[in-house]
Amino acid sequence: MTRPLQSVFSSESVTLCNTPGRSHNLGEAMKLSSKIYRPIFAALFLTWQVSAYALPAKSEVPPFGQNVTANGYARLPTQSVVNYTETYLDNPLDNTIRASYWSGNRELIAFKKLIFNSDSNVPEYYESIDYRRSKGYRVSVDSNVAKVETIKLGKDGTEIVTRNKSVDVTDKTVIDAGFHRFVVSNWDRLMSGRSVKVKFLQVDKARLVPLKIKKTQCNTPDTACYKISLDNFLLQGVVPAIQLKYDISTKRLISYAGIGPITQLSGKGLPVEVLYEYIN
Repeated sequence: MTRPLQSVFSSESVTLCNTPGRSHNLGEAMKLSSKIYRPIFAALFLTWQVSAYALPAKSEVPPFGQNVTANGYARLPTQSVVNYTETYLDNPLDNTIRASYWSGNRELIAFKKLIFNSDSNVPEYYESIDYRRSKGYRVSVDSNVAKVETIKLGKDGTEIVTRNKSVDVTDKTVIDAGFHRFVVSNWDRLMSGRSVKVKFLQVDKARLVPLKIKKTQCNTPDTACYKISLDNFLLQGVVPAIQLKYDISTKRLISYAGIGPITQLSGKGLPVEVLYEYIN
């Protein structure tokens, strides 16, 4: 398959840990944005224990480009070079989505997996790991309660759960890639110009964030653009919104602009623009 995005993005890469991007210039607003939008909150007590379910080691993640259904090319808003590449495997047979994140030299940065039950926006199971920071998260959902674990990896690979918190969820709650499912399931309402409200589970903080999705003007007739903003009158003008562009005929995501899932090494959010291509 041809890759038209490569004519837009160079194969060159910048160093994630030393690239503050726009967040450095936006000051407190961007700090607040990264805290709220990144999925990608505080628990009352810290629980230290070894987890019974292991996050995948680097060696267990498929090599770059293997078993891929879509690619995403992320760049900083102020630069034209690719900052990192996202590769996706969306398997409809088992309702599982796997995503890997790679640096410019194809070093594995992070990995996540979601397992959905039928057409639900909330996955039964979610896990993610940032290999650079030796930190991960695990979410299991049962009876409308999401159990959210924050995990620190020791040098020997041992997992230590540093926080364990439960959050109530409903059919109006989304987690990570469930956001795309929510948009598609509310497609007609959004296309008519009506806004849709949703609660987003911010996994790294274990809290629900109220968001509002609304259709905006697009520059081409065959695409649909949506703005995701905080459903909070006081903060919606301070925290930058996320912009999504979809292909109307396929309902596939074409581009994303906002705080991305990959942070800087400091943990601060990284604003990116991502263009997607699909293998089939």
